[in-house]
Amino acid sequence: RAGSITSPVFVGGGVSHGATNKRNYNLKINKKQKRLALEYALEEKAQANKLFVVEKIAIKGVVEDNKRKHLTKEANQMFQALEQRDTLFVCMNMDEYTELAFSNLKKCLVIDVSELNAYLLAAFSSVVMEEAAFQHAVQDKTEE
Repeated sequence: RAGSITSPVFVGGGVSHGATNKRNYNLKINKKQKRLALEYALEEKAQANKLFVVEKIAIKGVVEDNKRKHLTKEANQMFQALEQRDTLFVCMNMDEYTELAFSNLKKCLVIDVSELNAYLLAAFSSVVMEEAAFQHAVQDKTEE
């Protein structure tokens, strides 16, 4: 007997050595290359005067009825004061209120310094970093 009709030897049967749809498109980048790309992107932003270092990015809002309100309004005022097209905000230790405040603004993204990479620095026209986050981003990582 020939076996199953889904066998590859039959017309309309299965595929014997076809694609498995398990291709991995991720690229391996060396740690040193990744580090250099981040440093280069920070340097480019600084030379173009698009890197702003502030003491703290903190959105407090107004407390009404035991709830914080006007968080996005305060974040939008901070964004409008920069007069930039789109802005990446980098925090050292981001609290939930800061994340909530910027989440509804389309041209802003707020991230923790651990999520910072060269692609995000290149994608946004300006970058606002907390002082501690900037120190963490530029410190020498030779211990790793």
